[in-house]
Amino acid sequence: MKRLRNFFITSIIGGLLVILPVALLLWIFSIVVNFVIKYISPVTKLVSMFIIDVRILPVIIAVAIVVLICFCVGLIVKTKVGNWVHNNIEVKLLAKIPGYNMVKGALGQILSTERKTRPFSKVVLFKLYNNDILMTGIVSDDDHEEYVTIFCPTAPNPTSGFIYHVPRERVFPLDEGVENTMRTVLSGGSGSSVLIEEYLEKYVRNKENK
Repeated sequence: MKRLRNFFITSIIGGLLVILPVALLLWIFSIVVNFVIKYISPVTKLVSMFIIDVRILPVIIAVAIVVLICFCVGLIVKTKVGNWVHNNIEVKLLAKIPGYNMVKGALGQILSTERKTRPFSKVVLFKLYNNDILMTGIVSDDDHEEYVTIFCPTAPNPTSGFIYHVPRERVFPLDEGVENTMRTVLSGGSGSSVLIEEYLEKYVRNKENK
């Protein structure tokens, strides 16, 4: 019963990490589309006089306009002047709006194409100190050349933890899934032998054989 409960909780947590950013993006996009639909309704009504069954036409036009605006803004921001204007507006106005930085960060995580590893998707064992003690963690940022940022969840509550910036040579990526790893955290370390065995097989025994 306890294992079933832990499995249920970790599955919900894993699902939320994936669904919430996507839901946030879709919610913002729907607000913008509905805003555009409101102001193009005279045009769509005029078109409906000549075309039968155009109930979806306002949505199509609105989405096209939003995509075009995003494309144009993206081009402008790529220029030196556009980037300067955007940075100043963001610092002096947008950043002061409650929740702006949170929304920007969440959307940036799922839309960025430059990240080496998707945040909170890679399980690692790492050596925080210069000894053989291993700690379980999940990569939250892998963009730096020399250091990896790792979130180390506390047991039995994985929603709290510590953030460490660890040299790459002390970080050992594993193939084990995040959900299974969270299950070991919830159970106070029970089941961690799977993580240790994979670490020994990939980084210790293979090295000795060579």
